[in-house]
Amino acid sequence: MGVLDAAFGHPWLLLLAPPVLAVLYLLERWRRRPVEVRVADLGLFAEVGEVLVDARARRRRLSRRWLARALAALLLIAAAAGARAPGGGRGPVTVDLVLDAGVSAGVHEREGTRLELHRRHLEAVLSRLHADDRVRVHALPAGAFPPPRPVSPARARELLAAVRPTAARARVEEAARRLAAAAPVPGRVFVATDRPLSVERAAVANAGTRRPNLGIVGLAREDGDLFVALSATAFAARRVEVQLAARGPGGSTTARLAVAVPAEGAVLARWGALPADAREVSARIEPGDALPCDDRAFAVVLPDPPRRVTVVGSPGSAVERALRAVPGVRLVHLAGRDPDAVRRAAEASDLLVLSFVPEVLPPVGVAVVPSALPEAGLLAGGPVRPAAERGPLPFALAALEREVFSVSPVAPPPPGLGSLRPLVRAGEAPLLSLAGRGRRTVAVFGAPLGGGSPWPRQQSFPLLWGELLDLAAPRGVAGPGPLRSWEAGRPPPPGGPAAPLYFVGRGRDAAGRPALGTAAAPLPSDPPPPERGFAADELAAIDAGRPTAPPTSLSPLLALAALLCLGSAWAPAPSASPRAALARPARADP
Repeated sequence: MGVLDAAFGHPWLLLLAPPVLAVLYLLERWRRRPVEVRVADLGLFAEVGEVLVDARARRRRLSRRWLARALAALLLIAAAAGARAPGGGRGPVTVDLVLDAGVSAGVHEREGTRLELHRRHLEAVLSRLHADDRVRVHALPAGAFPPPRPVSPARARELLAAVRPTAARARVEEAARRLAAAAPVPGRVFVATDRPLSVERAAVANAGTRRPNLGIVGLAREDGDLFVALSATAFAARRVEVQLAARGPGGSTTARLAVAVPAEGAVLARWGALPADAREVSARIEPGDALPCDDRAFAVVLPDPPRRVTVVGSPGSAVERALRAVPGVRLVHLAGRDPDAVRRAAEASDLLVLSFVPEVLPPVGVAVVPSALPEAGLLAGGPVRPAAERGPLPFALAALEREVFSVSPVAPPPPGLGSLRPLVRAGEAPLLSLAGRGRRTVAVFGAPLGGGSPWPRQQSFPLLWGELLDLAAPRGVAGPGPLRSWEAGRPPPPGGPAAPLYFVGRGRDAAGRPALGTAAAPLPSDPPPPERGFAADELAAIDAGRPTAPPTSLSPLLALAALLCLGSAWAPAPSASPRAALARPARADP
């Protein structure tokens, strides 16, 4: 039955063929039964050759008509049974190609850039595809969701050839995991990167070797000084030259700085002669290295009016350091808790940072950072994570997702501060709760942010304060605004603690790239994995997973053939000879 099931949709209808043929045969025998005619003298109907010829022709014609009707019946039964022909070959497939075009893709290797090596690996996949297959090209960090429109393999080659390295870090592993989870079958996601990945249901090809690199990861201005942050990876410790330029209405100013660079880590260079009217600053490392895109950087000096932030009480030096990192912030301290003084300070401020809960909320954005935890009612706390995927502080929450630290214990939000909703959690406890926006913004932290807290040492911390200030005192610009980079505090004094440097570019386009083409993300310090292409079995899985082409229905053709057979059976017969109609009658009884 397996053969019949493959050839017919309803094979049980074939059982009708024997009885139908039997009925047709019996009807034909009935039509051809002999007819007796009694006459007086058989000599009146003498047999002649012409009569015999016409009689044989009539019998043959009747036989052909019966065969035509029988064949038509069989064809109609086969059409009703859903006769079908097996599909030719295998059906098309859709594959996802993930191309790592992050900052490290621009590193020059012996055989070209890493991006070119990634393209060669993906070409091995395209060469296995058919013309009717479809490809979705994900050039990260442009993002993999929502998925791009599927294109032909030829168009996919054009899209891959047009990709250029960007100055942002590509989150390849996250995108590969989401694509592999969404793929209908394994073996349809192919990733080309220089990062070590192990993604189930996805094939990964690696390219690249450990190369020394020194790059500019940030530019900042503070109190008339320009700071340049440099990041070294596998670098030979030595002194390099940084060329600086500043342009403004008054003309251009250039300078050269000699900077001692370590083999690994970051270093901060300072230019103390930045013109006051500078509107654009740039820096360049001489000589260049294997990654040219981070050897140059520029930033636009924003002419934004200063914003006033008043600090009441003692929220901690880490909070003040992060606030100073925000461009255009004027920090003011207010001693004491006098309600009238706090109200007057609030009227002249864009954000009020308090270390206590006020009895009456002032008419301005408020951030409450406790200086100490209460003695009772504390929550357990735990690992710090965003409470939701999206929120009013997107860049801070995105940075927080990549950080690993815990805060414990945590105090619950105090009552009387509006409809607060958790934005950041420590375990199950709300570490940061938020309500309102503009001058009605209220942010409440559930733990002190002093020197013992791990949060101020994370990159998300200064980002949070910059976006919180934008939420409380918006500048009327939609989105994150122009690119800015800044640093939180000056370099530590000799022998002092190694305070973290914050150089964060908040202005990014939809693809995650710096909006104004300024400082690149630092090159990963860990070496790339050994170079490998896609394995033979990974490429063979493309053809092995192809769906079988659907069978072709033969019912319309069989029905048309049945109609032709019936037409030939019902065609009028040629006229017979007049004497051929006379048959030899039987002799009459005496």
